[in-house]
Amino acid sequence: MPQPTESPLNKERTHFASRLKAGLMLGIGCITSPCCTPLLVPLALAFLAGTPLAVWLSANLGLVYGGLTLISIASLLLGFRLLWRKSSAEKTTQTVRPSGISVSPLGPVSEHARRWPGQETGHSNVQDFS
Repeated sequence: MPQPTESPLNKERTHFASRLKAGLMLGIGCITSPCCTPLLVPLALAFLAGTPLAVWLSANLGLVYGGLTLISIASLLLGFRLLWRKSSAEKTTQTVRPSGISVSPLGPVSEHARRWPGQETGHSNVQDFS
């Protein structure tokens, strides 16, 4: 049974969705980073003032800051992983070459071009003085 092929539109949608997820994770990582939490936590406590959640958060500020730091690290790692992952459209095929063939940017290298000066004849330029 033949496998269905992905349409270019579907590949573009999955690429966009992956980029969107990566951006969302990086945004969460930046907001919950240790440089933003001294601003974020008091604002959240002010917003939740008078609720049992605000009382619990105030009593456990160390856990709140530690948890936000862990969330920041995890979301930054996941965001960068999603951002750097190549989609199936971006993946390139690798060409396997036999080990005996050298390839330069200008094309295959001839045997003559591989030799150093003085090696054309196969003899060294060193004279024997014995």
